[in-house]
Order: sequence, then C-alpha cells, then structure tokens
Amino acid sequence: MVALVALFRVIVAAHVPVIDDEAYYWLWSQHLSLSYLDHPPLVAWLDAITTWGGRAGWLLRLPAMLATVATTVLMYLLGRDLFDRSTGTRAAALHLAVPVFAIQAVDAIPDPLLYAWWAAAMWSFWHAVHGRREMWWLCGLAVGGGLLSKYPMVVLVAAFAVVLAWPRYRAWWRRPGPCLALGVVVVLAAPIVLWNAGHGWASLHFWLNARQTSGPISGKPLGKTLLDNAAVQFAYGGPVLFPALVWALWKSWRLGRRDERFAFLALAGWPMLLVVAVASLLGAAQGNWPAPAYLSGVVALAAFWPRRIGPPALVSGLALSSLALILVMLAPRMPPWLRWDELYGWREVTAEMERRADALAAPRGLLFLGKHYNQASYFGYNTRGRWPVTTGRVSMFSFWTPPDRFAGWQGIAAVDARDGIGELREDCRHLVPLPDYGVAFPGGGGRRFLIFHCLEYRGTPRAP
Repeated sequence: MVALVALFRVIVAAHVPVIDDEAYYWLWSQHLSLSYLDHPPLVAWLDAITTWGGRAGWLLRLPAMLATVATTVLMYLLGRDLFDRSTGTRAAALHLAVPVFAIQAVDAIPDPLLYAWWAAAMWSFWHAVHGRREMWWLCGLAVGGGLLSKYPMVVLVAAFAVVLAWPRYRAWWRRPGPCLALGVVVVLAAPIVLWNAGHGWASLHFWLNARQTSGPISGKPLGKTLLDNAAVQFAYGGPVLFPALVWALWKSWRLGRRDERFAFLALAGWPMLLVVAVASLLGAAQGNWPAPAYLSGVVALAAFWPRRIGPPALVSGLALSSLALILVMLAPRMPPWLRWDELYGWREVTAEMERRADALAAPRGLLFLGKHYNQASYFGYNTRGRWPVTTGRVSMFSFWTPPDRFAGWQGIAAVDARDGIGELREDCRHLVPLPDYGVAFPGGGGRRFLIFHCLEYRGTPRAP
C-alpha cells in the first residue's frame, strides 16, 4: 500500500502546478540564508539541493514525498513498539488515509518535513526514556530537524519535558542522555537564532502580529476562526476519521493514569490541539495547524481499533484522500461547476505579462508586482529571474530588496478577476488598466485575469 500510494503521489506531483507557497519557498532557495521571516530554513535548503541540476515539479516535491513515506514507516514503528505489530500496521494505514497528510505530501512545503521529524522524535524519545541510551542522539536530531522545519515543534519539546517530570523518569535529569539531545538541538537550531538576532527577531514579531497586516493572517473576526477551523477538520482529517482521532486522543487521556503509553500519546497530541484552539479564538490560526496532533491520534486509534468505527474511518479517509488528489490533478478538465482552479492559469498569465513587458518602454526599469507574496511568488517562479519581482506587503521580498531599490519604477501586475485590485491601488502613483487576459481550460470555461500597468511604484516595504 505504501509503495502504491507513493507512486500515485509521484504521478500527481508531476502533473499539478506548484502552489503559491511552493513558489515562494523556491525563491527562498535562490536567496539562501540561515533562516527566513515566515518559517525556518530547511525547506529552502532542500529546494536548493533538489533543483541544483535543473528545476522540475516532482524534483521540487521529492523531499516532501520522501518525508511522508518516512512518516508512514515511523507510524508503524511507533505503533509496533508501543503495542504490537497489528497496531503498527493499522497506524501506518491510517496515516496514509488522513487527507491533510495526503494532500501536503505532494507539496514542497515545511509541513511534511515537520511530520516526519515529529514522528521520529516521538519514537526515539520513547525508546530513550526506556533505556536505549543511543536513542537520545536520534531524539536530539529529530527535534532539531523539526525546529529547522517549522516552529510548532516546540510544543512537542514541552510534552517531552512533562514526561521527564514523571517520577519514573526523573532519574534521567541526572544522566547525560537528555543533555546530549539538548546539545544536538541547540546546534541545529543555531541558524534560526543567529538569523533572528541579526534581524531584530523578525520571525517573533511576524508571528506575534499574526492578525495584523504584517502577519500571516488578518481580517478574521475573533472567534470565527475557531468555528472555521473546527469545520474544516472534517475535510482535512476526514468526515469519519477526524472524530475518531479526537475520540482516540480523549480516551488516551482517560486511560493515561493507568497506562503510560496512552498518557504519552495524549501528551504528544492534546497540547497541539489546545494551542491551535487558543490561537483560533484570537483569530490567528489556519486549518492545517492541528495536523501534528493527528500523528498521536493515528497510533491511539490503531491501538483501540473499535470495529464499528476503525474500518469505516480508514476506508473513507483513503477514498477522500485519493479523490482530492485526483480532482486537483484533473481540475482543468472538470466541468466549471465542479472545478477548483486556484493552481491553474498563473504560468500562462505570467507569460502574457512578459510579452506585454517587452512592449513597454520603461526608462528607470520595469518589475513584476504582486498584490501579495502569493502572486509575486508565482511571477518569480515562472519568470525564472528574468524580471525583478516584489510586492507592496511585508514578506521575504522586503529582505531581498532595499526599500528604495524599485521606487519610481514601472510595473506589470495581474490579479484574478474574482479577487479584485485590493491593495494594489496603494502601491503605485497611477494604476492603468490593460486588456484582460483569459486562460481557457480543456473542460470548458476558464479563468480571467486583470492586468495593470503600474506607474511610479512606491517601493517595497522595509524589512522588520
């Protein structure tokens, strides 16, 4: 099953255009650094390695797909070593079935890397505290790799600290194992700390202002995000599988007083869910954030395996995961009323922008302008560096461009006609509409883009 699913995902990865975040992280790899504003650097470092000899979609996504296969194997090992082989097999199968893991497996984003390190940390830590001293090295490597992937790894570190506070494991505080693991973590996390120290702790300010215009999320009323995230979990986790995972984590918490295996799974899952719930109440969370907690839920559900819930949850999750990937791959050929086409059309409109840019006479210079980092990333990825690209919002583009570098330049901008101009009005002294551009899809219909000529760009915002 693992081999067949992995092969299917390679096929999908080779046919689906890059998403905006993938393009953004690829641009990071063209400006290698110790860390970045939004996330730690591992995704950019891996992008630089996999695309060093030439850029292809499936190569860009290779680390994510390999990380997902590794996570499946680690789910088997964790279930087997905590319980038995049957539990391990069910845990591996359930991991393949969770839709959010399946969808993100074909995206060159930090999340699949985080899941692999998270699972490796859980597995190695469990063995380390039960006497396999060499596992402390692997635990430190896994935690450090997780921190280099995405910041939520700190939640699992806190859970490990709680486990070491249990009476049975307090003796480890007097032994070298945890100190060795911590030393490995400090060394691996040093690039993040050094970069932020040299940039005024920009990442900390960025995430603390998550709901502001300078942060990753803005414009949602307080409390509404919690309802939105709770609803979307029935898609990300599966309509049957998500409630089953939550039930398994709840039952693990109930049984944790008598069985430390379930207490361990509950501690590795519930804190992440609670952190996301609090962030959602403040209007600063996204639907994929609870996903690391699903790893604990997968093992717990595999251990309990209620006959009336387990098999339907597995089958329905696999069906939904496969259907979602198929629909994304076939989106341009679907009927318009059934199509989700956000990924398609950016390559074509970027080529049209290049044609129009070639016809413009710009005495001071010409750039491609995105309303947000998303559009700018598509333009930068598809032009392959031929034209300067930026956006009027704070992002990593601010770190690559001095504030006055493009001030006064002319620009070409494009937005989806359904989204409208928005903040582009603020970025230029004059915004002159150009003829629209349409992208036709084989399944009928298409997508329409508004294209503008920006006169006297006001300049890229200063890096925080």
